[in-house]
Amino acid sequence: ARNGTPTASADLAGRPKRIESTAARQCTPSSIKVSLPLWSAHPIYDALAKFSQRYPGIDLDISASDDHVDLARREADLAIRGMPKEKRPPKDIVGIKLMPISIGYYVHTNLLTEAAKGLRELTYIGSAPSHTQGELVTAGSLGLSGRHLFHSLMPRLMAVKHQLGVAVLPSMMAAGDPELLLLPNVPATHWGYIWVLHHKDLRQSARIRAL
Repeated sequence: ARNGTPTASADLAGRPKRIESTAARQCTPSSIKVSLPLWSAHPIYDALAKFSQRYPGIDLDISASDDHVDLARREADLAIRGMPKEKRPPKDIVGIKLMPISIGYYVHTNLLTEAAKGLRELTYIGSAPSHTQGELVTAGSLGLSGRHLFHSLMPRLMAVKHQLGVAVLPSMMAAGDPELLLLPNVPATHWGYIWVLHHKDLRQSARIRAL
């Protein structure tokens, strides 16, 4: 543990060593309600797939939303959410770091090529004020004027893919797309972590201890 916060390897099946693997094998067939963010990328689904293969007696009941989920009221057993690196879960919530999040300015390769030739202008696709950018340089400092506003990550990703402009995106969403690339000379920065969250009252649940 670090600062009182458990950590885990980059999949849901990579539990802290103090939890014995026999816990999940002793579970009766059951399900875990998991709330994912709408922007969930391949690494999160890879982690879910590994967990499903390791624990065939546990079914996953998945919902997706960017809204707050009330774990105290059991709106979900687990919530998977991204948080800036300076934040921690509330005191009644147990959190396990699943993987780091890096963010950067991404652009479509065709748009970047045409802008380099003077055929198009690079503009910045804005986001909701709640979407902080951490230590990433501002669009203004890069000489990008703002145009368009997309409040959610998935629509913003699609806007970049359709060459509406440049936008800040998590690298886990954009880096694997062959049509997208980081703006030259503007590296991605570490923004925060993906957390697996559950209410403290579920710590003795065999289903949760399988994490």
